[in-house]
Amino acid sequence: MIQMIFVNNQIQGSPSKQVMIDGEVVSDKERAAAKEFLNWIVYSEIGQQMLVKTCNLIPPFQNNPYEPADPLSRDIYERVQSGEAFNASAIVPNDHWSVLGAAMQKYLASRCDREELKETIQKYWDEQE
Repeated sequence: MIQMIFVNNQIQGSPSKQVMIDGEVVSDKERAAAKEFLNWIVYSEIGQQMLVKTCNLIPPFQNNPYEPADPLSRDIYERVQSGEAFNASAIVPNDHWSVLGAAMQKYLASRCDREELKETIQKYWDEQE
C-alpha cells in the first residue's frame, strides 16, 4: 500500500546523525568500547542529558525522557510524537557528499557537461559494489 504524504501536513523528521560500529577494520577492544559508549548514550541519565541538552539533538530513543528546548527541535519532536512527521533519510557512503557534491559543483560551474556528470555518478556507484 502506498501512503500519500503531503508536504503541508507533515514535516520531515529524519536523523541528522548516524552512528555505526565498524565490523571490519577495528579491533575487538575498540568495538567493545564503541558498544559501551552507545549503551552509555542510550541508557545512562547523563548520556541521555548530553544527547539532548548538550548536543541539542531530538532524542532518538523512546526511553530518553528529555525533550529539546529550542523552538525548531521542539516542534519537530512534538510532530514526531503525534505522527505528523515522515522519515526520508538516505544511508550513503561517507564520501558520497564530497565526491558527488564536487561533481555537481563542476557541472553547475559549466566545467563539464551533463554526460560527464552522469558518467561520474555512475562510476562512483559502480565502485561501491
